[in-house]
Amino acid sequence: MTTESAAAQTSMQVYKRLLTYVWPFWQRLAVALVAMILVGATSAGVAYLLKPVIDQIFVNKNEQLLLLLPVGIIVLYLLKGVANYLETYLLNWIGQRAMLQLRDELFSRLLHMPLGFFSEHAAGTLISRLTYDVDQMEKSITRGLSTLLKDTITAAFLLALVFYHDWQLALVSL
Repeated sequence: MTTESAAAQTSMQVYKRLLTYVWPFWQRLAVALVAMILVGATSAGVAYLLKPVIDQIFVNKNEQLLLLLPVGIIVLYLLKGVANYLETYLLNWIGQRAMLQLRDELFSRLLHMPLGFFSEHAAGTLISRLTYDVDQMEKSITRGLSTLLKDTITAAFLLALVFYHDWQLALVSL
C-alpha cells in the first residue's frame, strides 16, 4: 500500500468518525440534502430555459415568451437561492451542534487526565485543540459535505440535461 492510499484511507476513517457526530441530526441532514437536490435541479432548469430564450425570443422574436421565460428564470433563481440558504443554514447548524458535542467530550476527557499530562502539554496547545482544531473539523464537515454533494448533484443534473438534448453529442464529448 502506498503512502498516498494509506493517507486517503486514514482520512476517510477520520471523516467517517466525524460523521458519527452528525448522524443524530439526520432529519435536518435529509432536508439539507433535499435542498441540495433542489439547487442542482434549478441550475439545470436555468440552463434548460436558456435555449428557448435565445431561440424563441432573440431569433424568432416571440413576444409572448419574452414575458414568460424571464419570469421563469427569475423564479428558478429565487427557488435556487432559498434552497441554497436552507442547505447552508442547516449544514452549519448541524456542524455547530456536532462540534459542541465533540468539544464537550474533549473537555470531559481533559478533566479526567492526570496532572502529569498538563505538565507535559502546554495550555495553549490544549486550548487550540479545543477551539481551532475542532472548528476546522466543523468546517470540513459542513463545507466538505456541501461541496461534495451539491456539486455532484448539480453535475448529474447538467449531465442529464446534456444527454436529454443530444445524447450522441454528449457521448462524443464525454
